[in-house]
Amino acid sequence: MDNIVKGLFVTVVGGVVVWFLTERNGTVDPPGAEVFEAVMMLQCDESSSTICQRRGATCTVSIKTDQTKNDFCVWSDAQSEARCRQTGGIWTTPSSRYAQNHPDIIPVGQSGICGTEVQNLDN
Repeated sequence: MDNIVKGLFVTVVGGVVVWFLTERNGTVDPPGAEVFEAVMMLQCDESSSTICQRRGATCTVSIKTDQTKNDFCVWSDAQSEARCRQTGGIWTTPSSRYAQNHPDIIPVGQSGICGTEVQNLDN
């Protein structure tokens, strides 16, 4: 995975302060921003990261539309539903209810993601 920067950011655009959650690949400089500062980087809890790693997955953070944080295990090498069935993950497409409630979970341009919330896995 490339240099992914995920977090809560603040920027001033046209004199207006805007707070937003985002994920950027390699850069955190949005177009048109006069001021840009990372306020809080979102990271999985250490225990969540360990649970994911033990299952061959990577832990990432997903933010629900109600702004609650969920630690989420992703099997990035499982790029199809068939391959995902061989992991502890669930194949999730952009049109799924989960993706609609967690709009940041599927990277732009991908047809789906293989993953599950850490709380769904046995510790």
